[in-house]
Amino acid sequence: MEELDKCERFEPEQFPKDAVRLHSVVVVKEVVSGKEYRFTIVMPDKADVKLKHVSLFAPMGIALLGYRQGDVVQWEMPSGIKQLEITAVHNE
Repeated sequence: MEELDKCERFEPEQFPKDAVRLHSVVVVKEVVSGKEYRFTIVMPDKADVKLKHVSLFAPMGIALLGYRQGDVVQWEMPSGIKQLEITAVHNE
């Protein structure tokens, strides 16, 4: 609940256009390896690895939610701690 107490509320039209949210198409780059990933953030029932649809509640989805293009995010993933630079965010 502490995290929710820190949240800011935005009306949809006020939400930054380059912020990661549900249905965002996101491109991230691993800071150490330079490897890039492109995927869409979706609801859990729409998650599909083959389609590169990542659940909002998967470690990657949780790690990026609310961050913006240009941000570097550090998050513990199942494969270890990753630093990810958000290089592009596309929202409808």
